[in-house]
Amino acid sequence: MKQNKKIIILVFCLIILFFIKSEIKLGQSSTPMLIPSKDHFLGTDDMGNDIFVLILIGMKKSIILASLVSLISTTIGVIVGIIAGYNNGKIKDIISGIILLFLSFPNLAILILISTLFSYKESLILQAMILLFWVHPAKLVMDKTEKIREVDKSLKISQVYGANFFHNLKWHILNNTKSIVFISIIKLLKKTILLEGSISFLGIGDPLEISLGMIISRAISYPDIFSYKWWLISPIVVIMALSLFFSLIIKKIERNL
Repeated sequence: MKQNKKIIILVFCLIILFFIKSEIKLGQSSTPMLIPSKDHFLGTDDMGNDIFVLILIGMKKSIILASLVSLISTTIGVIVGIIAGYNNGKIKDIISGIILLFLSFPNLAILILISTLFSYKESLILQAMILLFWVHPAKLVMDKTEKIREVDKSLKISQVYGANFFHNLKWHILNNTKSIVFISIIKLLKKTILLEGSISFLGIGDPLEISLGMIISRAISYPDIFSYKWWLISPIVVIMALSLFFSLIIKKIERNL
């Protein structure tokens, strides 16, 4: 019960991020390289930007992008996975082959390649991530649906009595795949945040765009960064905390399966 309350509080805190204003002019906030204080909770960077504000804006951007990618990818994956798992034969073989092909792709390398070839755009990265990530929920849902089709006696009885696909989908498949779908969404949230941070850390994108990876990248490039550790450590801790948060949710759901 206590763990559930903690998760609810954390989710509420993440929702609050959506109401944070993203408009900030870099270099026009305060004195550069201030140490953490009451006025600047995590200090300021070399351009006088409040690091705490930058991190909040970077978190908001990452979570919005991750939410879009995970929801769209999971929706596509669930549809494709159910079609493949419910049907046996050539349809399943073709979709399984496509899924295995996409699962073999190195996601980060492909995203870097796309960003380099076509010039970085957030909409392009969004589409590329969806194209790469839908296969993960598709594989899970396909395997689960196939197992339901083979084992679920109530589904077989329903098919014998002539129930159509949508009836079986509602009463036999979706009810048994809800947990898998939710786990897929959380896993893709975590994966997207880490990949988005990696891309911006590598300097691929608009250098004036605020993101967690950009904050880390600018901190590392500063000549005397080890004298101003708070600038570097803060965004790294945030990314690790977000990753741990989503991992705990996944673990909690899997325990209840």
